[in-house]
Amino acid sequence: MHMRISYNDITADNSEVKESINEILKAINCKDKYQMLKVANYIEKELHPFLRHFTTLNCCIFYNDCSEEYLKAYQPELLFNLICFGKFVEMYKENEEYKDIVQKIFKDFLLDKINRFSYKNLDYLIPSYEALTPDISRSFNKRDETDLEVLKKFKIVFDENSKPSPLKDILSNATFEQFFFFPVNLNESAKNIIETATILSTNMNNVFNDQQYKMVLKFISEKIVAKVLKNQNGFDEIFELDKNISNFQNKPEDPNFPHVFIELLCNETDVIFIKTLYEFLIEKTKEEYHNYISAVLCLKALCLGEEILNKKNISRIIIEFLFLVDVLKTESRKNENIEILKKYRKERIDSFKQIFDQKKIDYVKKEDGNYLNCNKVPKTTVLIEIYCFVEFFSNDSFKTFLDNQINEKMTKEKNKIFANNSKIKESYFKYIFENELSTLTSEDRKLRFCPAESANPDPESKK
Repeated sequence: MHMRISYNDITADNSEVKESINEILKAINCKDKYQMLKVANYIEKELHPFLRHFTTLNCCIFYNDCSEEYLKAYQPELLFNLICFGKFVEMYKENEEYKDIVQKIFKDFLLDKINRFSYKNLDYLIPSYEALTPDISRSFNKRDETDLEVLKKFKIVFDENSKPSPLKDILSNATFEQFFFFPVNLNESAKNIIETATILSTNMNNVFNDQQYKMVLKFISEKIVAKVLKNQNGFDEIFELDKNISNFQNKPEDPNFPHVFIELLCNETDVIFIKTLYEFLIEKTKEEYHNYISAVLCLKALCLGEEILNKKNISRIIIEFLFLVDVLKTESRKNENIEILKKYRKERIDSFKQIFDQKKIDYVKKEDGNYLNCNKVPKTTVLIEIYCFVEFFSNDSFKTFLDNQINEKMTKEKNKIFANNSKIKESYFKYIFENELSTLTSEDRKLRFCPAESANPDPESKK
């Protein structure tokens, strides 16, 4: 599942960047170059020409078959991996030790590729790749622009009648290592490009020892995580989590942990693991980010199965999550987004008030009572806050999956299937709400709805 962040227009008003991207797009038959320009121009002025060209190619592949509505949003996971790629390029051009390691990976890869061409009777491809090898070697040098010239040789031709490019699936989930498939594939098939991306990623992961891998991730992400972590030792503690994980297990459940939402998506073993990760993140991060940690864990729960995570990728995932937490906080604080989130919350609260009205249950009516009292109905309170984030920041495929999961749960617990998908979430919220109400006294029920100050929500949502 990928998050989706809306934006209204180009964020960088830079004619030089715009002209440069236009030149790149002239060689690519995108469906709508004007829209492609809007997406590709979502970069900072100071990015050097190589990264500008690289970012534009990625955006063209990723967004070419998208609707105009989809083009009004960007995918923060893709943005994170593009930033990591750019920082990794910067690192190996500055650091001789890492330059030598990455350079050798590419030399060995190209030599193996050339040898396989001979084995497969594809000798006609050998001269092109033999000519590419010295270019790749030079491209790792500082202040050398060979990398840009090599990248320019990568051509994209979109077939108007084809299905969405399989390259889009690669880019959707690509790590920064996998992005290196661009310069070492000269107009090859998508199948071969996928193979290249997998091999390069595996080789890089295998060649770096634990300390080197840690230093790579630290260089790439230091500025990202510094904003969110409480102290500078937090980065080292991310890499020590596997050793200290028992410190965060079997703790009493934090009432703010979104168990009621995550259990819709994951089995109980994974819910327990996500709770452990939640406890770690809450302890290591600044309090102002805590509500957004819950939201990101819910939005990304499907990629947090304990069995698919190892020592290396759990560190990487935590760093990505800290980036997404910061993105969510930034986007949620924008005035127009605050109003949208308030609207989603009010819609749910109004539906709960209807329950009281229909059952003729008295409650204290306040004009600004568009929050739930979290001390009285903690599960419903958490569920609604997460719902607001999911509704605004998730893509359609996640929302559809969530509807199906709710329907499955309601079928098991109430032996009822909802034919009208638009009512699934509403029915589930009411079900949780009514269950919590049943445990309260009549006096407690009266104080169910309250202003933001009484509900103890995220401070930013009060604005």
